[in-house]
Amino acid sequence: MAEALIIGENFIDKQNVALILGDNIFEDDFSEEIKNFKSGGKIFAKKVADPSRFGVVDFSSGKAKRIVEKPKEFISDFAVTGLYLFDSRAAEIAKNLKPSARGELEITDVNNWYLEKGELEVAKVDGAWIDAGTFDSLLEAQILAKEKLAGKMVI
Repeated sequence: MAEALIIGENFIDKQNVALILGDNIFEDDFSEEIKNFKSGGKIFAKKVADPSRFGVVDFSSGKAKRIVEKPKEFISDFAVTGLYLFDSRAAEIAKNLKPSARGELEITDVNNWYLEKGELEVAKVDGAWIDAGTFDSLLEAQILAKEKLAGKMVI
């Protein structure tokens, strides 16, 4: 995911950027959060039953204390969702990362860079969040969409 920042560097230029994963479905409207974002980094967290499947964040009062990718031991039950807001430094930060053991540039490492600078905010996701990367979660997303659109004409 961090590599997306490098690929999009020319589009980002000197502006803030919102990065959202294509297989993440959100019920909430984040347009005001995005419009009002000024600097640093901002992540969105949702309480989950199975935190070891995700990057998780330990936080209080909107400030991250620690982020761990797929922790083996319990850190928090708040998963970091697939929506990130970064200032214009994000692409440069990503370019200076070292690949993880998986051979990838990790978005968690970008988040941790902002965390170490004291510039990472956390907001809770109130509505549904579905990481639709499995057959079951894709079905869950379809059911949510059907329920939201029930009784409405879609063209």
